[in-house]
Amino acid sequence: MELTPRRKPQEIAYKYFEKFIPEKIEMYQNNLFFNETERINTLLLLMQNLSLETMVKNLPIESRIVLGEILKETEKDKDTTTVK
Repeated sequence: MELTPRRKPQEIAYKYFEKFIPEKIEMYQNNLFFNETERINTLLLLMQNLSLETMVKNLPIESRIVLGEILKETEKDKDTTTVK
């Protein structure tokens, strides 16, 4: 299973929960879990189950603005690396 959050919620089989969610939720040097991969996998699994739409609708307005800026920057970067 690829972790691909979509507009609408998706069900998650328990085997994927076991695969992508650390057994224990721990703090380490002011971060949840021990590394970025664990954090990203957890976030992607939650967003997949919750949905991108729900996530965005529940972000504070300031976060939505920043997200919009990041998406624009990402698209610009993608445009400059595309061969025409």
